[in-house]
Amino acid sequence: MLRKLDGPRSQRELARGLDVDASAVSVIVGQLLQRDLVVCKVSERDRRVRLVARTALAPGFSTNRCRRSSWTRS
Repeated sequence: MLRKLDGPRSQRELARGLDVDASAVSVIVGQLLQRDLVVCKVSERDRRVRLVARTALAPGFSTNRCRRSSWTRS
C-alpha cells in the first residue's frame, strides 16, 4: 500500500487503487500508523475525509510531497 502513497491520498482513493474494501484500508492504515510509517490529516475541503501520507520512516519517502509538520498521528 505504501507504493500507492506518492502523495497525500484519501482512504477511499487508496481502497479504489488497491481494489479492496474501505474497511480493509482502515485496518491497514491503523497498522501503518502504529509503526509510524504513515500520518493522517483531516481534509480541509471535506472534514469527513482523512488523508494519509507516508512518513520519513516509510520506504520511498519523498520530502517534496508533503510536509510532516502539518500532519499528525491519529
